[in-house]
Amino acid sequence: MSAAERMYAKRHEILFIGDFNMDMLTGKDNPQGPNQELIGFCDQLCLTNVIRNPTRVTNSSKSLLDVILVSHPDRYATSGNLHLGISDHDLIFIVRKQKLPKPKARIIEFRSIKNLDNEAFISDLKSIPWDSSYIFDNVNDIWAHWENLYKQVLDKHAPVKQIRLRANQLPWITPLIQKEMRLRNRLYKTFRRVPTDANWNNYKNQRNKVTKLKRKAVKEFCLDAASCSSKNSVGLF
Repeated sequence: MSAAERMYAKRHEILFIGDFNMDMLTGKDNPQGPNQELIGFCDQLCLTNVIRNPTRVTNSSKSLLDVILVSHPDRYATSGNLHLGISDHDLIFIVRKQKLPKPKARIIEFRSIKNLDNEAFISDLKSIPWDSSYIFDNVNDIWAHWENLYKQVLDKHAPVKQIRLRANQLPWITPLIQKEMRLRNRLYKTFRRVPTDANWNNYKNQRNKVTKLKRKAVKEFCLDAASCSSKNSVGLF
């Protein structure tokens, strides 16, 4: 009991697994019921036995001697027992949930000059009443007024847009692949808005292109990593 308490105090979790030689089977196959000593131990430490089926089956009896006792059953995905035939006891197992925190994507703001018309932009700049800023006496106020006027025209011709960048980008994803992936995503959104055969074919072709680029990049990355590893190994001797 003291060992279990120290374990929980340090790790804030308890897991016991193995053959306790105490039958925990419930039902008609065990008229005496589960072992009360082990039941009391579990009650004191708030443990749950996640193995329910018999782990030792003979022609005349069934018993549940192999158990897995956990303090937080919600942290495990599944559990059970497997009959392998190499022992009269089943193999018991438990699978822990693994949830890694997902890094937040970075949001970058930029001005899109895709549809910028230089002549119209210069024309709008010339039509700005710049002298209206002279109603202010403070030079800082004058500058702020000019900046606001210029920003209005700039927002019209080069609007501010945002792009999300994954924080956990794989090392073999090159800028070229990123560009092709963005195009693939745009084509897919186009297909979702207008589900025609032409839009689907455009998306499918771009998707296949991205897949080929990624496979090639992974292969080159692995070859480079293996080559560097071999060189480092040779340099050690």
